[in-house]
Amino acid sequence: FRVITTFRFLGNFTVLAEGKPLESWSWVKEGTNLLFTGVKLVYNGTEDFYPSNDLFDVILQNNLGEVRYDNSSSGRDISLTTNVGREALTIMYEVKVTGLPYGALLNPLPPFYVKVDNDDPGIPQGFLLHADSYDDPNILMDNDREVYLTWRDSPEFNSGIDHYVISYTNATGEAKLVEVYGEKRYVIEDAAEGLFEVYLWAVDNVGHEGAITSSSIFIDLLGLRFEGFQPSSEIWHTTRDVECSIEVIDIGGSQIDGPSIQYAISTDGPDNFGPWMSAGINQYGSSLKVVVLAHFDDGEDNYIKFRAMDRAGNGPFESEAFQIRVDTQGVVFSDFSPATEEWLASSTQEISIVVSDGLSGVDPTSIQYRYTTRGRQFYSGWADAGITSGGNSITVTLNLNLAEGRENYIQFRAKDIAGNYYTYSEEYNIWINTAPRIQIALPQDGLEVLENKVIKFDASGTEDEDGDELQYTWTSNISNVLSHSPIFQMTLPPGVHLITLEVTDGIHTVSDSVTVKVKAIPRPPFTPDSDHDGDGMPDIWEYSYHLDWRTPSADNDADGDQYTDYEEYTAHTNPIDPTDYPKKEITSTKEKISYWLYLAMVVILILLGILISTAMAYRSRKHAREVIQKELEEERRLELEAMERALKGVSAARLEMLSSGVGVALPTLPAAPVAAEPEQALPPGEEAPPVPTEPQPPSEEGAPEASVPESPPEQEPSEGGQKTPPEEAPPSQEYVPPGGEAQ
Repeated sequence: FRVITTFRFLGNFTVLAEGKPLESWSWVKEGTNLLFTGVKLVYNGTEDFYPSNDLFDVILQNNLGEVRYDNSSSGRDISLTTNVGREALTIMYEVKVTGLPYGALLNPLPPFYVKVDNDDPGIPQGFLLHADSYDDPNILMDNDREVYLTWRDSPEFNSGIDHYVISYTNATGEAKLVEVYGEKRYVIEDAAEGLFEVYLWAVDNVGHEGAITSSSIFIDLLGLRFEGFQPSSEIWHTTRDVECSIEVIDIGGSQIDGPSIQYAISTDGPDNFGPWMSAGINQYGSSLKVVVLAHFDDGEDNYIKFRAMDRAGNGPFESEAFQIRVDTQGVVFSDFSPATEEWLASSTQEISIVVSDGLSGVDPTSIQYRYTTRGRQFYSGWADAGITSGGNSITVTLNLNLAEGRENYIQFRAKDIAGNYYTYSEEYNIWINTAPRIQIALPQDGLEVLENKVIKFDASGTEDEDGDELQYTWTSNISNVLSHSPIFQMTLPPGVHLITLEVTDGIHTVSDSVTVKVKAIPRPPFTPDSDHDGDGMPDIWEYSYHLDWRTPSADNDADGDQYTDYEEYTAHTNPIDPTDYPKKEITSTKEKISYWLYLAMVVILILLGILISTAMAYRSRKHAREVIQKELEEERRLELEAMERALKGVSAARLEMLSSGVGVALPTLPAAPVAAEPEQALPPGEEAPPVPTEPQPPSEEGAPEASVPESPPEQEPSEGGQKTPPEEAPPSQEYVPPGGEAQ
């Protein structure tokens, strides 16, 4: 737990004067009751933990020595009441807490001041009734029921004047009271005829009412005539400030009271006028010309009217309402066609736009346009749209040849009948569908490959600016249609192929071509044991797997499985199938014993020291070389047996024909499917051309020749002398010569 020794007031300190909130330094009427409340005392840091009543008292004291107590405010708002008395004083009140240690109250309440007003305001000075305006010097007679009241301040030296009260009897005999705040003038619009008397008094800020004063004017009614208004209502004005004139004629001969002439305007038809305004005439006469500069809104609903009195006080008499037409705004452009910033199919477009002006109308001869097909900075000059008939709305139609792409813009301008200067439309951006741009990455133009070499085709870089869905068609002048995919791979028959790619976006069709030369591999003039290139692999074996029998290729790796073609030959595996590669297994009991002996020797080497370890390591390496030598001899024996079985049953005449390159070739040995490199992977849904996995029957044309693969870097042999196959390679497939049996 913790001990709290400080306190604070919680809430909003409030002072009420006769139940109404009061601000410090406010004026109050004599005898006003005050209530101090709104806060309660709590332990500091808490919201509802209150000190008990026996620990403190709340007191209210003022600078007059008066003290009020609240001895039971624990858990509630304080409540301290007092009366300000009847003297004109400024009283300071302070709310304090007794019984607490010095400084224990963290937020003492500030002093509160009130000022007491105990006298009434004086009589309003200079109270007058004017005939037709607040400044009208005619204070004797008026010829309408509208009377303008003016007065000056009433003397008041304490709280000040809050408002004035006007009392009069209107034209229907009804007694009326009007309170006026913040002004020392007022207009009475329903004055009674005859001697019209009005009463006025002041009320100060604490509610004291002052003495009453009065003034009167005599009301009389008569009339005038108005002629020759200008300008004509048929004219359109391009400015909202229009000069208007009219002649006022007195009928009775007492002359026109010039200062009484006024005008009023309306921007909402002939029945909704604003207040009357002085026409600024300061002379008298039997005929006066009035000229005013009046402000109107755009449109045909502008009206102006006038009124005046004669010097005898008759009037005011009103003129009729005169129409003023104003059009300060230019034309409006809308309903542009075709759609902007959307791809359009044809470069020939019908352009249309609506030009309108709901007021004075469109000047048809002023309509012009300009356009560009190369961007905003290359606009043509303004050209006449060829419109001859006008109205409030005109549809302009043009036929233009635009360019493919996004750089087509067109803009219009026009004037209205009123004569406002040109209004310009926005610059409309028109997009014309663009043709695709073909990019053939593969094959390269002029590529030369051997037959059966898988050729990669890649046009994935082809672009279409407007994002249309593209359709691809690859064709060859020899093999016809090759594919409809942007990326694929396949083999082509021998010959010079003109490869053409045609791409369409549904609107445009474009094409590009490359040349690929596929060379046939010649059939060797072999005998069963012939090896023309001297690479250790018989011609018949190399030719059967589409390898180049004319060039030494023992170190090549046609299928990229990290084993040379020669190693595949000696292991009887498929040299063009990366999943079929040589594998070595420890099968003899002697080899298994040697393996465990080697492990035991390692333990012994650790125990006996470096010397014994070196000796045993030498013995182990010697034994491994002997094992490898035996395995190589066994492989050579198996190779010779396989060759004998392959040639078994071949007649001497046929062997002679094969050796001379004439006649039917030996059957093609099975070839593994050519795997696409990662960057040549086919797109989803595209299938690679099938690669036969079964031996093909011999044909008169001979077996197709395979391309000569590049030789990959040779792997270093392991400690036992064997090459390490790729990780997780599948089991090898043994070579099965035509008519033979698996070894």
